[in-house]
Parts: sequence; C-alpha cells; structure tokens
Amino acid sequence: MPPKVPRLDKYSRFLHRFYETLFILLHLSPTQGPHRPIHWNLSQLGDVRRRYLGNLAFLCDYSKGGRTTTSIAVEDCRRCYIYWVATNDGDGSKVSNILEKILTSLSEILRTPPSRRAILEEKLVDMCAKFAHERVKKEARMVSNAAKMCIQFLSQNHTREDDGMARLNHVRSFWMDGHSLTGQV
Repeated sequence: MPPKVPRLDKYSRFLHRFYETLFILLHLSPTQGPHRPIHWNLSQLGDVRRRYLGNLAFLCDYSKGGRTTTSIAVEDCRRCYIYWVATNDGDGSKVSNILEKILTSLSEILRTPPSRRAILEEKLVDMCAKFAHERVKKEARMVSNAAKMCIQFLSQNHTREDDGMARLNHVRSFWMDGHSLTGQV
C-alpha cells in the first residue's frame, strides 16, 4: 500500500470529501427506502393506517417542492386520538387549521347517509384543492409541459395526427387557457 500523501489539490480534496461522505451515508446509514411505488395491502390494518396518514399529510402539504412538508402521527389514548403534526411551515397554524377542517369533514361524511355523501365529499375535495391552489398550479404546469414534450415527440415520429395527440393537445390547451380545479385563475 502506498504511503498516505496529503491532498494538496483543492479539486481532489473536494472529490474525496464528497465520495467519502457519500460512501458512509450509502453503506452505514441507509435512512431512505427505495424510490418505488408502495403497494398497500389493505387487508392489513397497519398498511391502512400508513396510507391514511400519508394521504392526510399530502393534503396538508400545500406547496409543491421542499419548501413545505408535513408528517402526521396518531396517538391512541383512552378517550380520544391525538394527532401529532410536524411541519416546516413556520408556526404550523395553516396546516393545523386545514387538518382540523379535513378531520371534521371526514367525520361529518361518515355520519351522513350514503345517499347524501357525494355532496359533502365534493365540498371536501373543493376545500382541499383551494387550500393547495399553489401546488395544483405547479402540478398542472408540469402536466402541461409533459404533454408539450409528448406532442413534440409524437409529431416528429408520426406522420399522421392520431387520437393520442389530439387528447394531449386538449389537456395542454385546457391548462394553458387558465383553467384550474379550484375555479381560480
């Protein structure tokens, strides 16, 4: 083994520091699971709870990207459930208010006869979409950009306009004309 020599070159020192840290994080402390879709087993109560809490946290995350994120856990006490919420959104009042409204709406929906639930469910979806308007706009822009790239690819690789391109053009023009799920422009 050659003797250890100090790394005098700044770039070499930088690369070694980066890869040493990367190696340590990769092999000694894998904190994140693989990036692949989760297949919930809805016959298992634990999976149902994780899916429910994950969906609640998603509804409370009103901005796409890392600026806001929310985690939710539930503590089962003797008399009630306690929802623990962690968010990087300042004091978290915006997130706790919407979570309280969502839980109240869900409780109301479950107490309502099935024949009248559709109206309450629509109100809940509308409330969540309005709360996450910023996120919905960013998602719509991403869908529009993806549709534009697909249209360009299809137009370069196909000589005739097919039904798929027409649908993509329709989706893209819908969002480009200023439509939104929340009725706001």
